[in-house]
Amino acid sequence: MSYYKTRKNRRFNYMLPFFLLILVGLTVVLLVKFVLYYVSEDAIIEKQEVIFYSDKGEGSRLTWRSSKWDIISSNTKLLEGDTIKTPTDSKSMLSFYGSNFVRIDENSSFVLNSGNNDDIESPKTKMRLLNGRFWIDFRYDVKNNLELEMGNIWLETNSGLLDVRVDFDYVELRVLEGEIAIKVIENEDDKIRLLDTETVSAGYKVIIDKEVMDYLTQMETINYVLAIEKEYSSSEWFLWNDSQNKSANSFIDIKFKKANIEKDFK
Repeated sequence: MSYYKTRKNRRFNYMLPFFLLILVGLTVVLLVKFVLYYVSEDAIIEKQEVIFYSDKGEGSRLTWRSSKWDIISSNTKLLEGDTIKTPTDSKSMLSFYGSNFVRIDENSSFVLNSGNNDDIESPKTKMRLLNGRFWIDFRYDVKNNLELEMGNIWLETNSGLLDVRVDFDYVELRVLEGEIAIKVIENEDDKIRLLDTETVSAGYKVIIDKEVMDYLTQMETINYVLAIEKEYSSSEWFLWNDSQNKSANSFIDIKFKKANIEKDFK
């Protein structure tokens, strides 16, 4: 009996290092998967975030189904249904997934209809621009889609550079890079009617006002796609945005590093 017991112990001692090696290997594999899971989850959350920044350090927010405006600080994640107003004498920005962005002029307002969604492969954000000035730069991540509603114009883009000025029913849209397909719609009593479609190339602008809408609703032809005026490149808004693109220390640097934002705002 002692002979077989000794032999059994020897066999166990011989196999023990292999068992330990397998156990260590499984532990390492599970640990790596565990770390990668949470790293990827953090990356997904960051990728989906729409963040508001302001050089004034704050903005105003009306949350969905609320009647009270609240003050939000810079570096705030926006929620679906939020209506945002930017302060007077301010410049603000929305960061989309850490690469694309929208710069916003003072006294502007918009609604984030949807964002921070779960479609990782092709995330989409829907916004309604109410009034103000918006510099929309979606040249850096073509997987991200932005759907815009502004006045009587609808469009969707995953690339391009746009300058938009909105005064509720008046819309002035300039295409600075890329090519954008737009829809001109009529919305009466929540009944939407498509009036026209256009493809607008870089170097052209669209103006939709009451006169244009009167023609289109009567099914009459009118030219509302025009060449961008030469004076535009010397306008204050264009020059400021252009300087921001070229400035490595800008709080809305196109490379966009969150760590530098608060420092650059000061």
